[in-house]
Amino acid sequence: MSDSPPGSVADVFSHWRQCRSSPSSDGYVAALLLRSHLYLCICFGLAQGATITSITYATTFMGETVGSYCDGVFFGSFTIVSLTIAIPIVRHKRVGYLRCYRAALVLFIVYEGLLWVSWMKGTSDDNGQRTIAYLASFLGGTGFSLHWTAQSALYQSTARQYAAARRLKVEMINHSFSGIFVAIYLCFEVVCKLGASCLLKFANDPWNKFFVLFICCALAAFVNSFHLIDPRDASFGAEKGTVVSNGRDQSNKEASNTAGLSAPDNEANLGVSLDCIGAFIFQDSMDRAYEVPNLLQYNVNLQCLLPISITFGITAGFLYTYYYDQTVATYLGEEAVGIVSALSPLVSSMASIPLTNLTLSVGRNVVVFLGSLSFAIIAVLYLIWDDSQLGNWPTCLFINFSMGVGRAVWENTNKAIFADVFSPSDAPSAFAAMYMVTGLLTFASLFVFPNIPLEWMCWSIIISAALMCPGYMIVARRSNLKDGDSSFFDDDIYDADETAALTSAGYNSSSIAEASRRREGDTPAPTVSI
Repeated sequence: MSDSPPGSVADVFSHWRQCRSSPSSDGYVAALLLRSHLYLCICFGLAQGATITSITYATTFMGETVGSYCDGVFFGSFTIVSLTIAIPIVRHKRVGYLRCYRAALVLFIVYEGLLWVSWMKGTSDDNGQRTIAYLASFLGGTGFSLHWTAQSALYQSTARQYAAARRLKVEMINHSFSGIFVAIYLCFEVVCKLGASCLLKFANDPWNKFFVLFICCALAAFVNSFHLIDPRDASFGAEKGTVVSNGRDQSNKEASNTAGLSAPDNEANLGVSLDCIGAFIFQDSMDRAYEVPNLLQYNVNLQCLLPISITFGITAGFLYTYYYDQTVATYLGEEAVGIVSALSPLVSSMASIPLTNLTLSVGRNVVVFLGSLSFAIIAVLYLIWDDSQLGNWPTCLFINFSMGVGRAVWENTNKAIFADVFSPSDAPSAFAAMYMVTGLLTFASLFVFPNIPLEWMCWSIIISAALMCPGYMIVARRSNLKDGDSSFFDDDIYDADETAALTSAGYNSSSIAEASRRREGDTPAPTVSI
């Protein structure tokens, strides 16, 4: 075996190379789970890269107004579906993670195809073009929500079962799997944006090839999704003889029940009433939709942390509605949009680990201030200089570099603050509120920004960015929050015997607390990457 620490990225791949071709070995199940995770990274990267690139170019091939409205409908439907029906659908045992994930990929294929049809109509049928474009955006936003929610559930389930199969700490595997996932999927996003730029620069009839390319990307993701494994599925256990769940080998039926799936006793039980599914989804959706506004109204910590999400959402809306079209495409050319926009996810990926280290050494106050400065400086540039002065390669790359740093603060530091501040019972609603506000502000800005002066756009970013640090300082004082503190999670979900067994196995109290949190709430809130 590898000399790397158990559970590290190097150890995970070393174990996979040794066990993937030995079905009789103890590590073969873990090797299958890692292979499934890698396929998930590839599928997600292909689909996400294609969709995000189309969103980025919407104002270029549809025009500023129609393109902005299309992106607004996209993020609006994403926000509504994430807040209401996404998690109930994914959770329902007759739908499941894999079916939901594949349905999202089909919606992406339809989204790209309808955008293509809308573009081909051009200005010859203005009403028809808009109707098709808005329908495409609605379906794409719905797929975007299902895509992220199903991926999150698959990721967490696979990481847990992998950790159990190898008798490793879930926390370590989560870190490793997360690092692998971010590196691969952001790489595909960068490649898709650079590919779009190359098409527009060198290809004849580039826009037709643009849509063909990204339809093929979504189709390739759909085909490869059949290599994915849902570890909760009894058929996976039947293939291997057992399913490992919570560190123990169990029979197929026991594993199925542990995962929340009841094994059917006869064929009649395989049927399900659509009315029952609808009632379940409706009730769960209403409960979930009520929890989030209630938390927003009464939880002071959540209210104080919202400026981070508001600033990110508004800045993203500004880039989509104004910057990519009026600055990048106008002065650098349409082909430059993909190159410039690819820098943000690249910087966000590369900045994640340095920002984590910075947090540990100087604290979150400094990191949150760095994020607010990164967002605000984009607006300040537009208050001082006009488009013709900013429309050059160094400045545009700097703007996207700043957006990448700000995005890294939102995706990493901000989420870590939420995890520390909110209890396990409030955490799902708190995270849902964070994503809802981000998506809602992006959605609103895509409709509002095309109709207001540039100065108003800039000041909205600056004011919200200025509130980020004071808001976090209030939360830190109210919660007596310290970097790395996980005291908000109790470890009494495990009984005394389980806690003693975990302690003797080498788990410390914080690890047990984290495992307790995961046992209590095993379905993550949906996430978004903009």
